[in-house]
Amino acid sequence: MLKINRKSIIVFDVETTGLPDGSDYKSTCGHEILQLAIIDGTGTLLMNDFFKPVGKSSWDEAQKIHGIASEDVRDKPAISELRNTIQHHIDSAELLVAYNLRFDVMFLRAIEISFAGKYCYDVMNEFAKRHGDKGKHRLRQYVSLRKCAAYYGYDLADAHNAEADARATLHCFLKLHEEN
Repeated sequence: MLKINRKSIIVFDVETTGLPDGSDYKSTCGHEILQLAIIDGTGTLLMNDFFKPVGKSSWDEAQKIHGIASEDVRDKPAISELRNTIQHHIDSAELLVAYNLRFDVMFLRAIEISFAGKYCYDVMNEFAKRHGDKGKHRLRQYVSLRKCAAYYGYDLADAHNAEADARATLHCFLKLHEEN
């Protein structure tokens, strides 16, 4: 079982204006965060905010996935206005947890959030190692958060909402640790 205080764990998720080109996760390709949710390891909501992008005015393809329209964020702050709050949450955690961690971290690094010296846990990677089907190259395949959550009996009815995704990620993280 976990040997860390669950309050010192943070789980986070972002919804964005789009996806980077390719899968190298080195550049956001100008896409920005529209929603960021952070919960602690007990499920306490620490942050669930929407942001107005500074470089994008529409994101039709991404909107089809998460439903966040430009009208929804028109009067919201730029994410840079909450950068210090976000950094505080990262700094105060002993363990950072996300589903497809590289993706979320890339977007947060783009706004100069530092993850230096932090222990990180990617639920997507760990689930694939343990339960993913082997693909054509004999490597374990990644699955969606919805499929991972369903495997552990969690109904993710509101997928692609950052808070709902963070809560599902926490559930899956805890279930993975019960398997140890």
